[in-house]
Amino acid sequence: MGFEFRDSSGRVCGSTEFAKSLLADQLKQIDGELATSIRAETNWRKNYQHYFYELTRLEVIRPDVNWSKFTDALASRITNDAGESLSNLAARGFANRNDIKFVRVVGTGQRKLIELPQEASALTEHQATLDALRALDFVRANAALDISGDILVALAGYAELSASKAWLDWGGTVTVIARRNDAAHSELLAHAKQSAGTLLFVEGGIDLVSEVEKAGHFLRTVSREGKRIVVASFGYAGGANQIKLQAAQLALTQVALQLPKAQVALAWLATPLDVIVTDAQTAESQIASYRNRGLGTRLRDAFWQTFGSLVPCAPEVIDGDVGIFDASSNRQGSSYILAKHSERWAAMAAVRAGVRISFVVAPPAETQSVLGAKRVLTRTYKGLARFGVRPLGAKATATLMAAVLVRSLHDPAAPQSTSATAIHAGLWRLPYRVDSIWVPASLLG
Repeated sequence: MGFEFRDSSGRVCGSTEFAKSLLADQLKQIDGELATSIRAETNWRKNYQHYFYELTRLEVIRPDVNWSKFTDALASRITNDAGESLSNLAARGFANRNDIKFVRVVGTGQRKLIELPQEASALTEHQATLDALRALDFVRANAALDISGDILVALAGYAELSASKAWLDWGGTVTVIARRNDAAHSELLAHAKQSAGTLLFVEGGIDLVSEVEKAGHFLRTVSREGKRIVVASFGYAGGANQIKLQAAQLALTQVALQLPKAQVALAWLATPLDVIVTDAQTAESQIASYRNRGLGTRLRDAFWQTFGSLVPCAPEVIDGDVGIFDASSNRQGSSYILAKHSERWAAMAAVRAGVRISFVVAPPAETQSVLGAKRVLTRTYKGLARFGVRPLGAKATATLMAAVLVRSLHDPAAPQSTSATAIHAGLWRLPYRVDSIWVPASLLG
C-alpha cells in the first residue's frame, strides 16, 4: 500500500511542496513573515537550512508555542490510496481491544551489569555536553539498576543504533516493531535467548509505514503487560522515505500518549547535524577557538576558504544564556532535516504535557548504513580527526545511547529538555560551520 504526501488542500504533492506547505501553514499564526517567505521560496533544496535556523530561533524565543501542531500535521498529511492518514491508522490500531498474536522469548542467561563501552572513558567536554558526562557517571554508580519495570518498544528495533541488544543483556523487555528482516531478526532472536531479558515480536515483522495500523494494535497489546512502555524511535530511511518513516513513528508516539503519564515514556536518538540549541558557553567557545587559531591553521584555512570550505562558524547568543548555531549538512538533504527536526518538536510537546522523555543526541557513528552507502564517507570519517571530531563505532554508540536512556528514565535529576544531553564527538566545538568541513575532511582522510 503506497503512501502519498498531501498539502493543506488535500492535493497530492512532492516532498518539497509538502515540507513548504506544512511549515508555512503552521507558522502563519506564529510568524506570518516567515510563513510567507517559506511559501514563496523557489529553491527549497538549496535554501532550506536558512528556514530551519529561523524556526529554531522561534523555538527559543517563543516558549509559548505548541509545537505539537507541526508533528500532528506531519502524521496527518501523509495518506494511503484510500485517503487514510498515518495518524488515523495508528489510532485505529491502538483502539483495537483484542490482543494481537505475538511471540514471547524469555532468555536463559544471567543479567549483566550496565557496562559502558571503552570509548566512554575517553569522552571529554570537547566531545560531550556536561549533562551527558553526568549521565555516564550516573550509570557507573548504578550499574546494577533494575530495568525490568520498563518495556522498550523499539520502533525500527533492528537498526544498528537500536538499544535492543543492550536492553536484553541488562534484563529488560524489548518489543520490536520493524519491517521483516530475516537476518537481523535471527541475530536478535539468538541474542535474546542467551540474554537475561525478554523479547516480544510479531511473526513476519511489522512495517512501520505500510502496516502502521498493525503497529498501533501491537503497541496497545504490549501496553497491557502492566509495565511502563518506553516508545523509542530508531528508524532511518533514505530521501523522502525518511519523512514517511518519521511520520509513522510520530503517529505511534501520539497514540501512546493516550496512556496515563506514569505508564509511558518517549525516547529519541537525535542527530548532531541539525540547527543546535545549546548553552552560551558552547557558542562562545566556538568563536574563541576560531579567533585563537595558530598561524599554520590560519594558512591552511585561507587555502580552503578560496574553495568555499572551512567557513567560520557563526553562533548566535540569545538573551545572554542560550546559544544556537547551524550544524546541519546540505548533503543530508531537506527531507532528513524535516524528519529529524520533528523529533525535537515532539519531545518539546511531550515535556509540556508532563510525559517523561529521553532526548539524546547521538555522535557520528560508523554504521553500515552510513559507511556502506558511499565509500568516500569512510575517508571523511577518518579525516574528521584532523578537526578534533572522532566518530564512534556502531556497537559502542548503541550501548552508550542505551545507557544514557537508562539514566533518562531513572534519574530524577535527568533534564527534560532537547538540548542538554549530547555526545556530539566534537562537532559542536568546531570553529567552522559543520557543512563546510566535509570536502577537506574527505581529501585529508
